[in-house]
Amino acid sequence: MKLGSQFIVGLALAASCPLASAALLEVTKSPGPGQYGTVNAALTVATNGDTVEIIDNSLPFVEQVIIQNKNNFILRGKAGLSPQPTIQGTGTASPFDAGLKVAFSYNNAVDNLLVQDLIIKAGTGDDVVCDARFWNGATFTNVTFDATGANNALRSQVASTFNSCTFLNGMYQIEHYFGGPIVFHGCTMTGATGTWGFYIRGGSATFDQDCFLSAKNSAATIAIEPGASDWGDPSISLTKCIVTHEDTTEHKLIMIWNGNTNETQMRRLNADQCDFVGQWATTARGIEVDSGVRNGGTQLSIQNSIWWNAFVQVYQIAADKVTPAAFEDYNVFKEAPAGLDPYYTAGPHDTVNLAPADLLYVSPPTDYRVFSDSVAATMKTGATPYSGSKGVGPHSAVDFWPLY
Repeated sequence: MKLGSQFIVGLALAASCPLASAALLEVTKSPGPGQYGTVNAALTVATNGDTVEIIDNSLPFVEQVIIQNKNNFILRGKAGLSPQPTIQGTGTASPFDAGLKVAFSYNNAVDNLLVQDLIIKAGTGDDVVCDARFWNGATFTNVTFDATGANNALRSQVASTFNSCTFLNGMYQIEHYFGGPIVFHGCTMTGATGTWGFYIRGGSATFDQDCFLSAKNSAATIAIEPGASDWGDPSISLTKCIVTHEDTTEHKLIMIWNGNTNETQMRRLNADQCDFVGQWATTARGIEVDSGVRNGGTQLSIQNSIWWNAFVQVYQIAADKVTPAAFEDYNVFKEAPAGLDPYYTAGPHDTVNLAPADLLYVSPPTDYRVFSDSVAATMKTGATPYSGSKGVGPHSAVDFWPLY
């Protein structure tokens, strides 16, 4: 069969006009031809699949950045710049929540959004640095969220992933309301000065790959408090993490709070291969379960972890409590009582309470792994018990043995 002449012409045109590739739009304070002077100027032109790259770290780009209707889109700083390029908010209300002033947010067809190699910080009057409540699936890599002067570095109620990100300062630094999972790989959270550092009201959150979680002048570094009944059971998983505090006054590392008086949600905390590091030896509470936890309950599982300088591991403040379902196994305690006394079920392997002279890796002071010749380390069988955030390693104050 002979092809029509119009069809043949069409094939020739298609061959001579390949599909347009994704564009790279550069942002700099002194734009040349084809460059842009602000992030928003580049966003106006950008479309699906494009990349907006900030190549200038001389001064912050002071503008509210809202990303919409751009699937498979990348916003990034130019790799290798030190310091990283900075976006600073302007104290402008969010287009998605008029009661909240935000520096950065996204919504409406932004599947597979990637943000990387940037500093995003609160401007004067901002409430939140990053408001991630309106669209699932964004990934942030090597981003610093600076909430100095603001309430939150991050608000969340969707599934998001954070890789090697840093969350600085703020009041209630990270709030996750429901949904998720929200996942943190190798992230750092420090400097929260409000009541909580990480605050979960529903849904799930996962911290792993050597996250460092701390707070300052706060009641607790982590708080689990159910919100509305349709928000789901709040659940946190910690693996190979350090949970500590930057203040020397009494506080909790983890607070399991009552929430709504009529709620029935279960609060869940699972920790494996973690360091729980207090700053005081006589009054501190590692995990406190609020006396108002009645209708619901608490499930705790603490394994292969190290407790240092925390007087009480699980503490309930009144007799009208529901005893939590708590399980612990292969844990090490130094300058802290052994076990999740009195509300726990021990695993088949004895928890070890180290003597003051026994060996615990404390250089640098944020790493509390046991030495390989510690009493605890020599008791290991099978799996890697008593590991802490980075695992059992050789006895050397200058040796940084690798992660798992």
